[in-house]
Amino acid sequence: MKKSFLILLIIFISNSLFSQQINPIGSTVNFEISNFGFRTVEGVISNMHGTADFNIDNLELCSFDVCVDATTVDTENEERDEHLNKDDFFDTENFPDICFYSDEVIKLANGYAATGTLKIKGIERIQTINFSYIDKTFTGKLKIERSDFNLGPSGGFMIGKTAEVRIVAKIH
Repeated sequence: MKKSFLILLIIFISNSLFSQQINPIGSTVNFEISNFGFRTVEGVISNMHGTADFNIDNLELCSFDVCVDATTVDTENEERDEHLNKDDFFDTENFPDICFYSDEVIKLANGYAATGTLKIKGIERIQTINFSYIDKTFTGKLKIERSDFNLGPSGGFMIGKTAEVRIVAKIH
């Protein structure tokens, strides 16, 4: 009985050693999207929080549960930022966080990929984020289709249909 308990305790401790909190300092989501077909709007969303369970030796146990505070959206244009917080875009009054929960992490030739649920405005879609991991920092990229999450008008002239997203998540 004591031996079984000790084995379970060791497994629990070793698995929890890989669970690390996201460090909001230096962790951001950067995005860019076309504007009027010839300009690009760039922005950042910060106040990232959550956990990363990452062990390169056992990817089957890896998972991410990470959110950013959509109310922090900053495009260096105060009027645009206020509009992005309204219900036709992020609707931050009702949905202040944008979250990603992974289901699977796999090794790629040049890094890793996490597939899971991306939740924006209460809408959930399966997304894959390709990422690298160096010195306690995850750096990932993905593309988000605005229409998948009811972000802004359905037309694509004023605002592009696809946002390019770059994620930097630092862990403690």
